[in-house]
Amino acid sequence: MTKWTKSKGFTLIELMIVVAIIAILAAIAIPNYLRYAMKSKTAEATTNLGAIRTGETAYYAENDKYKTCDATPTGGGLSVTPVEWLGDPGVAEFADIGFEPDGWVRYLYQADAVPTTTPDSFTATATGDLDEKLPRAVYKIDSADPSYPKAILDPPGAY
Repeated sequence: MTKWTKSKGFTLIELMIVVAIIAILAAIAIPNYLRYAMKSKTAEATTNLGAIRTGETAYYAENDKYKTCDATPTGGGLSVTPVEWLGDPGVAEFADIGFEPDGWVRYLYQADAVPTTTPDSFTATATGDLDEKLPRAVYKIDSADPSYPKAILDPPGAY
């Protein structure tokens, strides 16, 4: 028969070393996680601005003018909490250009037609609060800008 020996457990020094290693790993991992979370939130804005650009281009091809769409959804972009897209009064204007995101959005979207330029142009913006700090992130696409069709952070380097 085998005799069991009683284990003494861990010493305080060993436990402190393990806690220190976990703290170092957390100090490295948490900022990286926050950076990736921020990038995922900005991806929504650039993707949806691309969809608005496509919708505005198609609308212009059919109607010889760009469509102005009021800031939608109400309350969007004011906090880090997503807001439901459906049910907002401004949704119908965006539906006219074929922009209808499913479910919830983190940004407040707006499109403005600029008929006084030659040729006509439009600007679209996505304003959002990514980290509950001011200023809010504002992504912009401007058909009269040399960087068009790219969505840019306005002002550059704000985040």
